[in-house]
Amino acid sequence: MCKGVIFIITIISLWASCSGDFTCKEIESVSPALKLKRHLFCDYDKDIIPTKNKDQQVFIEVSLLPVSVEMNEYTGTLDFHTWMIMNWQDIHLTWTPSDFNGVNSTYVKSNDIWVPDFTVFNSGDFSKDQTGLPSTDCYLQSDGKIQCAGARVFTTHCPTDFTNWPYDKHNCTLHFGSWIHYDSNVNLTFGDIYMHELRENRVWDVEMSNLTSFSERYERSWDNMFFLHVGLTRNPMRGGMSFVAPAVVILMITLTILWLDSRSMERIAISGVTFIAHILLVLDLHWSLPSSTSLNIPKILIFYEVSLILSSCILVLTSFLRKIYSLSTPAPSAVIILTSTVLNSPIGRLVNSEGSLKSEVTLEDGETEVSPSKPNKTWQECAIVFEWLALVIFTITYFILIAVLLPMAPKNPVKHYEY
Repeated sequence: MCKGVIFIITIISLWASCSGDFTCKEIESVSPALKLKRHLFCDYDKDIIPTKNKDQQVFIEVSLLPVSVEMNEYTGTLDFHTWMIMNWQDIHLTWTPSDFNGVNSTYVKSNDIWVPDFTVFNSGDFSKDQTGLPSTDCYLQSDGKIQCAGARVFTTHCPTDFTNWPYDKHNCTLHFGSWIHYDSNVNLTFGDIYMHELRENRVWDVEMSNLTSFSERYERSWDNMFFLHVGLTRNPMRGGMSFVAPAVVILMITLTILWLDSRSMERIAISGVTFIAHILLVLDLHWSLPSSTSLNIPKILIFYEVSLILSSCILVLTSFLRKIYSLSTPAPSAVIILTSTVLNSPIGRLVNSEGSLKSEVTLEDGETEVSPSKPNKTWQECAIVFEWLALVIFTITYFILIAVLLPMAPKNPVKHYEY
């Protein structure tokens, strides 16, 4: 008895299932849209590519409407925020408008239909799924033509080079293509790139150009790929005011120290302050530079480090000259001959024309302090020679540093949003 009941229930269930499949597209409804939806998706499989055979292609056109571009300097990645517009034809989603009260178009969810697996190959964040379209509404026509527009953020790897920081320029490339399908199944083409919605970036000047295509032969078929080149040039005002201008100021102060009399307290005080300022600037620059992903060491960092070394040399030289000025012991004959030769030359007479040799140092309030033991005149002349020689050497060195290491703002700023 139980077996008979089970058999009857099974037969009834199978009949209901078959009857439902048979009448799925015959359901009458007061809503043409509902009737059309049931007609379209009754036997539809979104995982099947919309072609009649394996040799047929789906023609896909992709257009981009960039909104913003963000550069992560610490991870070496570029976030490309854009609206992506895709057009293709799905032969599995066609109907005759006259059968549905003249309805010739409708909207469908991208999650319910087959969408191209368009993606960026050189991803900068593999934890993110950047394939296809996000959930959005797609416009579907009766002949199967579909247009979908969705917001997408493509994160791509971007090699960084901070050699000329803070006037650095980076060239990033977004490598687009179909992740699964080859050219024999998917004919991918790029449409337009609309730049009117791109927001101005306060840190970077953005330039987009040189959209190129490339086809690579694999074992089974050709694979079409597209490369979008994005150029980023840092806004020169921000970095220039923060680090380049202080570099010029501290350079001038450092050279000014060498003009001061090494016996004065002002010189030793300013030398110490300048040395501390160099240390603080180098530390601040180390924290500000995103050099962890850079291919080369920034020039401005080398400039500050070399300038720090020169500042410490000036501090040591000042202490050394103060000691020489106070020597009262007779100088060796070699020092006497060398000093006399230099000071008796035309340049030496010009240097010593103001009568720099004094056995006493002028203090504040016009007071004078006479050395208990009169300093040796030869040592004083030797100190003068060292002072002027140091001024010449340090000046030439700083001019070389400026020419080689100090970054300069670009003469021709990058045009905004060029395509």
